[in-house]
Amino acid sequence: MAANIFKKYTESKTREWEVPEGTESGDYVIHDISGQVGVALTSRGDATRAAGIPGVTGGTVPNGGVGNKETAATVAVDGSFLFNITGADDGETVAGTGTAAGTTVYAGADAQTVALSGDDEIGVIDDGAIVDGVGPILIGAVL
Repeated sequence: MAANIFKKYTESKTREWEVPEGTESGDYVIHDISGQVGVALTSRGDATRAAGIPGVTGGTVPNGGVGNKETAATVAVDGSFLFNITGADDGETVAGTGTAAGTTVYAGADAQTVALSGDDEIGVIDDGAIVDGVGPILIGAVL
């Protein structure tokens, strides 16, 4: 389950989507046909991670979502998730010193980073606080 959930998504709106290779739980994804934005709740079905066994060097273990197709992940299309926000000001996002709630954010340098400018809209900054450049992003907002 995505560890960066800030405000819960609607379970009945989750779907299994084909996602790019390397997609991990918590990454934002853009549907390749509809352009709809979502956040992967599970890692892609064929994903692996370092085994992390103390005293053992190398090795991987599968960490894809159970029951996912090899090229797919379960995706939420609403809710708020914490992301690194390139260029954002730290602080409260409503009547505070942080970048204002409602500010549109765009795809960033990777699937865990959003930016205040760009081409692919991801969502908007949500009500909350931005701390050390990490803040809540409302996915599925009307942009």
